Amino acid sequence: MKGKDTMKAAIWMLAFLMGCVALSHAANSKSPAVLFQEALYQEETEGDLDKAMDLYKQVIEQAADVERVAARAVYQLGLCHLKKGEKEQAATYFRQVVRQYPKQAAVNSKAQKQLNKIAPANDIISQSYVIHYKTINSSEEGLKLFNQKHPKGVRTHHANRYRKNGEQINSICTDTQEGTDKIVEMLRQHPQLEFIKVVPPVSQAGKQVIFTDGFEKGDNTPDGWVKGQSVDGVHYIWDRKNGSDGNSSLCLKKTAQTYFPIAQWTRKVAHTGNAKKLSVSAKVRARGAYKAVIDALFLDGSGQWIKHEWVYYIGAREKGDPPTNHNWLNCSGSVEIPDSTKTIVIGLQMYGPGTVWFDEVEAAYITDNRDNTEFAYKLNQTVSVNISHSPNNSKLSVQYAVMAIAKAAGVPYQWEKSQKLAGTKARQYIQPVNFENTPATEALIEILEAVGLSYSVDEAGIFLSDTAAIVEKAVLTISTCAETDPRIKTAMESLKKLDETAVVNEIVKHLDSDENTVRRSAIYVLWQGGFSTIDPTVKKLEALCSHSEDLTRGMAALALGQNKVSSSFDSLRKMTQDDASSYARRCAAYGLGLLGNPKAKPVLEKAVNDPDKLVRSNANAALKMLELETPPVAENPAKADEMKAESLAAEGWTLWRQRKLPEAEAKFKEAVRNNPVNENAWQGLGWAQLNQGKKKNAEDSFKKCVKLNPKNSAALNGLGWIAHGQSDKDTAIKWWEKAVKASGGHATASLNGLTQTYMEMKEYDKAVKYYKMWLKVEPNNQDAKAGLKKAKAQMN
Repeated sequence: MKGKDTMKAAIWMLAFLMGCVALSHAANSKSPAVLFQEALYQEETEGDLDKAMDLYKQVIEQAADVERVAARAVYQLGLCHLKKGEKEQAATYFRQVVRQYPKQAAVNSKAQKQLNKIAPANDIISQSYVIHYKTINSSEEGLKLFNQKHPKGVRTHHANRYRKNGEQINSICTDTQEGTDKIVEMLRQHPQLEFIKVVPPVSQAGKQVIFTDGFEKGDNTPDGWVKGQSVDGVHYIWDRKNGSDGNSSLCLKKTAQTYFPIAQWTRKVAHTGNAKKLSVSAKVRARGAYKAVIDALFLDGSGQWIKHEWVYYIGAREKGDPPTNHNWLNCSGSVEIPDSTKTIVIGLQMYGPGTVWFDEVEAAYITDNRDNTEFAYKLNQTVSVNISHSPNNSKLSVQYAVMAIAKAAGVPYQWEKSQKLAGTKARQYIQPVNFENTPATEALIEILEAVGLSYSVDEAGIFLSDTAAIVEKAVLTISTCAETDPRIKTAMESLKKLDETAVVNEIVKHLDSDENTVRRSAIYVLWQGGFSTIDPTVKKLEALCSHSEDLTRGMAALALGQNKVSSSFDSLRKMTQDDASSYARRCAAYGLGLLGNPKAKPVLEKAVNDPDKLVRSNANAALKMLELETPPVAENPAKADEMKAESLAAEGWTLWRQRKLPEAEAKFKEAVRNNPVNENAWQGLGWAQLNQGKKKNAEDSFKKCVKLNPKNSAALNGLGWIAHGQSDKDTAIKWWEKAVKASGGHATASLNGLTQTYMEMKEYDKAVKYYKMWLKVEPNNQDAKAGLKKAKAQMN
């Protein structure tokens, strides 16, 4: 599947952006906060907008991992452009705030207000109120009545009709609150029309449009879209003569009589907000098409694949069916968005032979199925809160102030829920508050930031949350429980509702506890928590492998093994061989099996003869784990079952896209047992192993793939990232350069690796070379543009 390389571009991006941030901090001794104040001075006091904008850009670059500062700098950049009369550029920055920093509610609200003034009809947050109602009599009679009684001067347009509990529901859109009030009043007064609800602007007819594209703009490719890897028998066409509405469309034409590798056009967008469902629609035209799909891929904050799902299928449905032929049709579907999604990739994909055109593609969040959108909307409305004191105190409790703001905004408030989550911090006192005409979110942030609290909104309303308190409560609870105590499960579940990075950072503090049970409880959370990364805790866990308490040493070994921390191999090996505690030895032996490093085999073979029965048992189990890592292959390749291997590989890729990685790995292993020269299966095995953290096994699989096909750019790219993860930059560069050459310059994931690595090595001329190559493939990639500018600046 050679086309995977482009899709992998997002997977490792964040790690290297973080590396750039570190370099930038080292180069500039001024903190982002100081730079921000200097920029603000230049903008508001000196009036030097250009100098202010340069400083704001430095702030964004240096504070990429500090959302509060970065969001404010992006917002101020938008204001600077607005002051210069550059509305389009200003709107770009305001949209960036709305989409990229949803948690920074105060500045997010300000950015949205600016967008409302600049481009009220075209932004991601809809400006229409949607009124849902039903008719007592027939729907046709009801619609006539509605039109007859329609308030004068109120502009409306039809939204949609849908059925709920067997009844037809109508909906109508209005542009203003005043018009909405008049319509609702009319509905409530009319005996044959029944008002149901109003969905405010945050959710126009149940959706927030992420993007719409008719493919009319661009240079070599349409703006925002990237074509996949070169595939034999496939033509990527930006058709400038055929379109459903305008003049252009995207086309995939495949003459090769195979389903793999696939061809695709992709567009990547950041996922913001709390929407749980994605809809994608397009107008599609097909000629002799056997199999094409509209696809949605979901990535987490580290760029790792969470799942992949087809939104719409085009082509023959059953074996033996003829290919599909049709003119432009409206095609749409929806899929669930996984909770940890940070990036969405929309793919227009072609598997089998035929020709398919795509036009008027729209991606949108479906929000009408979440009641809390109305609460979130209300929190962003203007309210007036004036409280001189709490009932029985000259000062004001934080909790009482939050209750008052929630009440003013019309949002339910959960006192008991907040008290349980936030602990004693919620009862701290502050000075009396007076918020005149201030959005509720800004008022909340102003109060809560001072005492280290945050708030959340769910279907029940608003409540306070405190990550540190919740983590502390979970750790302390587990520290008092026996292994089978159901309270352990409850405590672990409470952590899953929180930001994963914040939880891991809080766990670090408890690893230093002088209380053995608390320290072991923190290790248990890292062992069983299923975190995507535990990097902030690794050094302390490795140090705990030498702790005086044997239970602590053993549990630390299990946590390191479970999380595939390759740097812990020597610690686990030494513990398995030499530790005086049989408990520590058996945990370390099992940890080596979890780690998956084949070098552990001699150590475990010795441990099979350990005097302790449980150590011997765990060593045998670990050896079996290692045996599963590298599959045996057919002794006689001439007897290989090629058809069965291809079928198994296809099943493996399906499981891999669904993030069922162990199952996918098993299918790929079975495929290579049936046909050891199946390049597709070896490549899939490599990615299934790498995505589970089995880097050594993935390296072996990728090398077998490259031996079969030295031009498999996806496998070459994987080898590059593995080498980079081992701090072997020279080897990583060699693999990536081979991948770029093999792909004809289109391996964007490898180009990303090359540019970032050469920037780290301060070889700016080489970085410039590869940034330019990257921009030829993705001319609108903002990371590549910013990187090229920075590299050139360093050269000067």
